[in-house]
Amino acid sequence: MAPLNTEPTYSTPATRFGTCSWKYDSWRGIVYSGVPKPDYLAGQHADKLTDRVVVRLHGPDREAMDERSGKDWSRIVEARDSEIAALAGMLRDLRKPNRKTWVFVNNHYEGCAPLTIRRIQEKMQGG
Repeated sequence: MAPLNTEPTYSTPATRFGTCSWKYDSWRGIVYSGVPKPDYLAGQHADKLTDRVVVRLHGPDREAMDERSGKDWSRIVEARDSEIAALAGMLRDLRKPNRKTWVFVNNHYEGCAPLTIRRIQEKMQGG
């Protein structure tokens, strides 16, 4: 195990800004940002991406999802079929230039992160 004062070999530091300021050339490769919808990155901004992309799915309203789920995170509470389809398409597009892409899903996105991940995988496999 590495000491706490050293950087892990598997880590690539990045900075997250809440705006699309990563579009600036001087920040390319070191900054990433929240995007308005899942397929945004693969569209007009794909040329600005580096060889590593992280996609985080949180859901729009944490408190509402807490209430609707009863904090039982074992089922899909609000299926986001069109977003999942768009996301799967974006992930296929991002894979073409051999980028490493990670997708992190919060339970608040649809109600159950593991089931959402399975749904994304199925869509990516053409299901």
